[in-house]
Amino acid sequence: MPKREEIGEVAREKGHFNSLRNQIFIGFVMVMLVVLLLAGISAYDRVAALLKSNAEKHIHQTAVQASGRLDALIAQVNSLTAQVADDSYVQRLLSDEKQGSPATFNQRQALLQIAGSYQSFINGAQSMEIYTTGYNRIFPMDDRSLDLRVERNWINLADEGKGRLVWAGADPEDPGVLLAIRRINLLDHSFEHGGYVVVRMQRSFFNSMIRMGQMVRRTLSCSWMVQEKW
Repeated sequence: MPKREEIGEVAREKGHFNSLRNQIFIGFVMVMLVVLLLAGISAYDRVAALLKSNAEKHIHQTAVQASGRLDALIAQVNSLTAQVADDSYVQRLLSDEKQGSPATFNQRQALLQIAGSYQSFINGAQSMEIYTTGYNRIFPMDDRSLDLRVERNWINLADEGKGRLVWAGADPEDPGVLLAIRRINLLDHSFEHGGYVVVRMQRSFFNSMIRMGQMVRRTLSCSWMVQEKW
């Protein structure tokens, strides 16, 4: 039978071997955990940066689209009201009015087709009105006064603009409509004042773009908050 001392020595060697193996294993596990932690942090940073970059690109594209749509609509209104002001029939009719020859019923009725043809090309246009220098409306045919439709300060701005389109805010008779006014200059009479053209635009067309802009601003705000946290 082996001696007690030999048995004890074998047990000590075995315990020492087990302890060393456990230490190596624990050390290996700790190293792997550190490596995995560092790799996870690096991957998280890269993914977060990529997501933030994509979000910023999307926000920028949305802002450009909203701004582009609004600019396009304003440019469309500006261009087509200028064409109405320069229309040969409108010019002749207002020139006769200024020289003391009022437009006849048939002449005024002919404006319906002219105004309608231009109005059909303006998205969101509800109606178009034409006035003389004396603020008398010759189209539509109800002889209403311009200063009862548009505040006098907007009319003065249109006169100062000498043909530049002026946005005059909400229609006093219909809050759901926006008004824009342009002075008409007589091309064959040294650009003398000949009258005014007023276009009535549906506010809903602008509201949709405003809501899109508000959404962009909220998204931008959230993006900035995320950046500050980072």
